[in-house]
Amino acid sequence: MKECYRMQQTCSATYLLPDWVDSKGAKREEIQAQKLKHEIYYFIDDVPVHEKKIIIVNEDTLEQRILNCADACAFLKVSVEKLNELVNSGDSFHGYYADEFAD
Repeated sequence: MKECYRMQQTCSATYLLPDWVDSKGAKREEIQAQKLKHEIYYFIDDVPVHEKKIIIVNEDTLEQRILNCADACAFLKVSVEKLNELVNSGDSFHGYYADEFAD
């Protein structure tokens, strides 16, 4: 838990996984997030796209890159709105797919 608390010090938001209420550690993380005045997300759909890590997949080679939102936008040369649209559509864009996941 000490490592979790240390990591929370470097963040501005906390995402709690499904079934977090069944975990003593996750309950402590929620309390720590409240003390740190973090934005707390309980559902992945509530996390703004700019807070998410994005997996960019080359559709030819299947090579993957894991980027934050700003870097993914720069890599694909798109706006945040377009990136959000790409992530949610599952369509390829210039030979790449974008898929989201929470950090």
